[in-house]
Amino acid sequence: MKFCSLSNEYANQIYKIEKDVFPDAYSLNSINELIHNNMYRYSLLMLEDKKIVAYIIATEVAGEAEIQRIAVPCDCRRRGYASCIMEQFINILASDGVDKILLEVRQSNKAAISLYQRFGFKKVGQRRGYYADNGEDAILYTLDIQ
Repeated sequence: MKFCSLSNEYANQIYKIEKDVFPDAYSLNSINELIHNNMYRYSLLMLEDKKIVAYIIATEVAGEAEIQRIAVPCDCRRRGYASCIMEQFINILASDGVDKILLEVRQSNKAAISLYQRFGFKKVGQRRGYYADNGEDAILYTLDIQ
């Protein structure tokens, strides 16, 4: 496994995964914009032979990171990639002095919720009707890492 930052080299792969995984997929233009935005500097790709097997897209402001996306391509699931990239992500943030990670997740996404709870994320709230595609609630989680 290899970890690297977002780059133009992988924009098309990210876009394909986005379309396969998320109902509100980022456009290719949006992906290219965030690649060059310093707020997304902690975003992380996990590669196996130049193929993305997992990624985290996250922002960081004033010592707090917020996970916008964590994705594993459908054909790569159930292999521990999400746990592996999450561990690497947390370690990088901790070593750089980031204090907290925030995220929101669909209440129906039991696999993601299980992942977050395994890493010690705590439920801190709920946003009713947050997701525009179906009106589903978002559950808010946070993790203190310092």
